[in-house]
Amino acid sequence: MPDKNTIAIKVTDTGDGFNHQMAFKTHNENDDFGRGLKLLKEIASLVQYNDKGNEVYIEYILED
Repeated sequence: MPDKNTIAIKVTDTGDGFNHQMAFKTHNENDDFGRGLKLLKEIASLVQYNDKGNEVYIEYILED
């Protein structure tokens, strides 16, 4: 989105998805998995999952 100086990424998986809301509630910092979800929320300006949890939409605002 050049007019917003933003990169938008949408990823869809054909699988069953996952409960993304529960994943954030039950994540432990010492787990060997799930850290990428928190990292996405920290570095992206927007992260949205569909209800099924098999699609994610991410926006990154680029620096000038």
